[in-house]
Amino acid sequence: PESRARMTRGLPLDDAARQPWLDRLVSVVRDAADAGAPLVLACSALKARYRDRLVAAAGAVPALVVFLKIDPVSV
Repeated sequence: PESRARMTRGLPLDDAARQPWLDRLVSVVRDAADAGAPLVLACSALKARYRDRLVAAAGAVPALVVFLKIDPVSV
C-alpha cells in the first residue's frame, strides 16, 4: 500500500520501498523450488541484483531470466 501511495503521488520507488516486494517474490520462488513446482514469474526486476536474488532463490533448480529490451516505437 505504501508503494502504491508513493506512485500515486508521482514519487519514484527506491530500493528500500521495493524491498518488501522483492522479499515476497523471493519467497514465492523459493517455495516453488522447494516443492519442485514449475513457476513462471513475470515482474519488473529491472536491476541485475534483483534478478540475481530471484535466481539464487531457485537454489539448485534451473532458472532462466528473459530480459525484454525493446526500442520505443512511435504510434
